[in-house]
Amino acid sequence: KKELGTKVINAGQYMLQEIEKRVNEYLDTTEIDNNLKEALTEIENSKTPEELKEIIQKRYTKSKPLDPDKAGIRKGIKFRTPSVRISSYQALNEEQSLEKNKIVAKLTLLERTQGMKPLMPNTATNNFLVQTVGSAFSSLELIHYGEIEKEEIINVQKEIVDIFALLQQAENQDYNLITELKQEVLKFVGENKQIELPPSSTLTKEYNLKDNISIEEMYNLTEGKVEYGQANSIVKNMYYLSKGQANAKDLAQILNNIIENNPKYSKIITYITDNGFRLEPDIIARQSNKGIRLSESVNINLRNEEKELVDKIKELSQEEQIQIIENGGISNVKNIMNDTFAKTRQNETISKDRYYAEAIMALYNWEKIGIEEFTFEERNNLIKRIQEEYCVELYNKLQQARNRTK
Repeated sequence: KKELGTKVINAGQYMLQEIEKRVNEYLDTTEIDNNLKEALTEIENSKTPEELKEIIQKRYTKSKPLDPDKAGIRKGIKFRTPSVRISSYQALNEEQSLEKNKIVAKLTLLERTQGMKPLMPNTATNNFLVQTVGSAFSSLELIHYGEIEKEEIINVQKEIVDIFALLQQAENQDYNLITELKQEVLKFVGENKQIELPPSSTLTKEYNLKDNISIEEMYNLTEGKVEYGQANSIVKNMYYLSKGQANAKDLAQILNNIIENNPKYSKIITYITDNGFRLEPDIIARQSNKGIRLSESVNINLRNEEKELVDKIKELSQEEQIQIIENGGISNVKNIMNDTFAKTRQNETISKDRYYAEAIMALYNWEKIGIEEFTFEERNNLIKRIQEEYCVELYNKLQQARNRTK
């Protein structure tokens, strides 16, 4: 901390400065038309992210013209646009976020209208670069220039890091007590003490998500009342939420042992036990206002219709949560899946051919070809067309052929 601004700098800020420098260098050495000059001026004078998005959407052009001999884009299909790069970061205030977005907007327009090459080698676009900048700001990454002496480095157990993550999630509680608790944990580390995990702890066990659930197996699990794509997502989220909560309970007990069961902190320990989640990378998002907020820069990445799953998992006992993770997520404890999610169809059973058609559509990676989402009508239209192709028989034959080739 003493070297911030000298040997230690903010990684996100550094990357933004480098992007802006490359953009300015390009503008200084390349002839651009008046239309683009006007757009760059509009970007510089913009007051809101919405204005920037509008400028990009208006000026953005395809890198290659569409082939009129090929099928055009169907109505009802939403393709990912470059304006999604204009976003807010929780680590930045509105003014800082706007300045960041202006730099990103200029980069985007020069990339797509002027043919400016991506700044990172071996990449087709600057998408991953922009995402990396966002991650650097969200996690408050720092870059250190110079050597760090060996005696300055302290090795800590991963459970200590997890405990600090849980304390961050409890920062809506008593701020002074949270600060004191952090100091207690640092004191524990400074005295070279070690956490001893009991053999029964969920933190010592190896669990695996069941991610190869067959369509038939899912149909039977949900009694044909929750379509495959949604059910598969629910299985994954039930697994990681249950694992995160069960682990948090054990970590809360470890924290209680570190502070020697001091009743002064009992409310915070109880809060972490009931509400905390050990971070599971597979369901964590660092985008602002996405999913359910855990702490300042960390969210649980859930769709709107899945958000109530968090409360459902919190209501379970640790034994029930362990039952879910031991079964790789495919455990309908207390009928959570059917009772919570079948209501969208008024508890109706989906016909098998319709179920298979929806599953086949859900299993395809549409984002790979640039499709972000379908409208309800277009989605149903595609499912119906798959359904008409005897999809159950065709799918089973393909599965049999696949098994014979193994």
